[in-house]
Amino acid sequence: MIHLALDAIDRMPRAQKPVIGKQIEDSMWQLLELVTRAGRRFHKSTTLEDAVIALDMLRAKVRRAHKRNLISHGMYREWARQNDSIGRDLGAWYKHEREKKGTQRKTTPSTRAEAG
Repeated sequence: MIHLALDAIDRMPRAQKPVIGKQIEDSMWQLLELVTRAGRRFHKSTTLEDAVIALDMLRAKVRRAHKRNLISHGMYREWARQNDSIGRDLGAWYKHEREKKGTQRKTTPSTRAEAG
């Protein structure tokens, strides 16, 4: 996705590159950083929530660029498809972490003592 975005930003008018182009690029790098952090943390849920928010902000910025005709319709469609795919992956990962957390609660020492 980053390659696609950098190509789209390169095609933007020079006046828009330092404004919306930079915002979009920064959002993408932030999203990548959050996903990388989530992969390395023991408690991932909060970082994954932040990544989902970053993706939502990226979507809004890309949509704004498309509405201002800074991104072609074909580029926007491909970018939206990739954003949707990333969103599904993040959602599944977040759901998995929440379910894992719920399972861990069921087997804590206090619940074992209550059951025994």
